[in-house]
Amino acid sequence: MRTITRSPAPRGFTLIEVSLSLVILAVGVLAMIDAITAFRTKNAWSTHTASAMFMASELRELTASLPKHDALAGGLYFDPASGDLHGWSFELDEFDGNGDGAGDADDYLLFDDVDDFDGILFGTAPNPPGPVTRQFAGPIDAFGDVIPAQAWDNAAAPLAGWSQYIEVEKIDPNDYSIVYANDYEGAGVSAGFIRVDDFPMRVTVTVMYQGIDDLEATEITEVSWIVPG
Repeated sequence: MRTITRSPAPRGFTLIEVSLSLVILAVGVLAMIDAITAFRTKNAWSTHTASAMFMASELRELTASLPKHDALAGGLYFDPASGDLHGWSFELDEFDGNGDGAGDADDYLLFDDVDDFDGILFGTAPNPPGPVTRQFAGPIDAFGDVIPAQAWDNAAAPLAGWSQYIEVEKIDPNDYSIVYANDYEGAGVSAGFIRVDDFPMRVTVTVMYQGIDDLEATEITEVSWIVPG
């Protein structure tokens, strides 16, 4: 008598096996998405940092050839009659270039010394790191031109989202960490009397970026340099 042996029926995947496979696949996909997102974020930050350094360098070049204080207006000095400080920040003739009694959009082109730029904001950042004395369209380049959103566009439409803020501080000639008021004169860390216009100055440019959905601008970079006394 011949015995017939039947092969067992093929066994399918159980629900647990299928579920476990889907979980492993989902974890892999999520890890890949997370890695791509992190790469894009770091790449965007790297691009923003390079752009911000460029914009800070442009303002440094713009002010590099300027004196600390306006020699034509008498420099930085005290008025003997009133005791008021004169010569810090922009002068009246640099506020109204065309004489119509109101500030003009390109008055900063008349700035002829470094302290004129103290508190100037080029751009629309709602949260600059210090008080704003005047605000202009920006950001701008070393020639004072507004950096356009598109290099091939002849119209000077500002590069969207970017702002440059400038702060000028009077510092001690022997300890740059010590900051004095604009009208300070007297002995510094070193012995001897220092006139009000003989102190070195530190110029700081803060470059910020505000995305279309951001409520505030984010500081991307800050660049400082010293103007000798």
